[in-house]
Amino acid sequence: MAWACTVHKVQGLTLTKIVISFELFKQRSFNYGQIYVALSRATSLQGLYVLGKLEHKHIKADPRVIEEYERLRNTSLLEENANFQLQEDDPIIPIVLLNIRSLRKHSIDIKFDTKLCNSDMLLLTETQLTPSDSDNDIQDHLYPFILNRQDNSDNRYSSLAFCNKTTVCIKEKEYLPVINALMFTAVFSRRENCEIRFLFLYRKQASNVHDFVNNLNHITNWYTIDVILGDFNIIL
Repeated sequence: MAWACTVHKVQGLTLTKIVISFELFKQRSFNYGQIYVALSRATSLQGLYVLGKLEHKHIKADPRVIEEYERLRNTSLLEENANFQLQEDDPIIPIVLLNIRSLRKHSIDIKFDTKLCNSDMLLLTETQLTPSDSDNDIQDHLYPFILNRQDNSDNRYSSLAFCNKTTVCIKEKEYLPVINALMFTAVFSRRENCEIRFLFLYRKQASNVHDFVNNLNHITNWYTIDVILGDFNIIL
């Protein structure tokens, strides 16, 4: 048994074996990022089968993405000649931000991803969990992480979650519905009890950008926040 699907529809899927057809019919050219999305669905090269001719010119990124990365490089606070250097013995705090697109479906993927499991914290957007959903199987997959859920009963795509190891103590957790964000303080024992206050958010594409920015400015002016992370869904 097999089934076919467009590249657009398979975003978020993880499959052991796939056959990808790069033979164009009605479509004249490949869209930005389309090749990457198609090839990255397979878990290994052994499970990847390709039909049609794939050339270097077919792999392309949206010019707006390239322009934005260049803007970030030019406006970065870290200068090339900065004296800062990370020493090998410096304690590092690995933190992962991931749009999970269904935590129930992909928690098993986290379990078998060494890089993710080696991090101190996981910040997950679009968990698609509602308050009535059980998470026993999810917690089994995520062990030794401790799962902290912030479900959205009105829109499951706006549900958030963060996971921390036992070496990280979470305190002062507060949900800010006006921007759909979690604000909390994490104490990292591996770094001499370093305290970092996080603002972790997800903005729906349908929400008003102007109102979101104003509310975010108000919150950052009112609270002392060290790190802001999330999925802003804004293209500059």
